[in-house]
Amino acid sequence: MSIQSNFHFRIIGVITDNCKKTLKISIQAVGIQLNQDFSPAAGRDGRVKPDHFTASVIFDF
Repeated sequence: MSIQSNFHFRIIGVITDNCKKTLKISIQAVGIQLNQDFSPAAGRDGRVKPDHFTASVIFDF
């Protein structure tokens, strides 16, 4: 199992509340090759090779 990717980080925005701040970060990886089934849309052989993968991470603090 090998993962080859280039990551690009971009901050979408910071929402400030009186007691809580939420930081949303958009993570985009281009050229990912995953030999492991992580999505229902994966092929029958369990190999997923998307050209473009996008994930979002939210931190509450």
